Amino acid sequence: MEEPKAIPYACKNFRAMHSDKDGTVSLGEIRAHGKSREKNAQQRAREQFKKADEDHDGTLTREEARAMPHVYQNFDAIDADKDATFTLEEIHSYMQAKSEQKSTSSQSDSWNN
Repeated sequence: MEEPKAIPYACKNFRAMHSDKDGTVSLGEIRAHGKSREKNAQQRAREQFKKADEDHDGTLTREEARAMPHVYQNFDAIDADKDATFTLEEIHSYMQAKSEQKSTSSQSDSWNN
């Protein structure tokens, strides 16, 4: 429990990741926890998207996107094909690209220190 302090994510989520209750968290447990969180986040996003899609056409207009503030704020960046609407897949692609960009930036920062 003391060692994860160097990794804030592991420290913050130690109990949730600690599946085998052996007093340590393995890399496998950290990865499994991350995948579980990602799966839950994707499910919540699907539910929010479905609720916001008032006309049930599988896309969100700018007006419909207001129900998802973070998505609405990034509407133009998410609308990859510039058709004034976007699909759940476009949101997923945008979020994945942002995550990869953040990961690359973090790696670069840690290599420079």
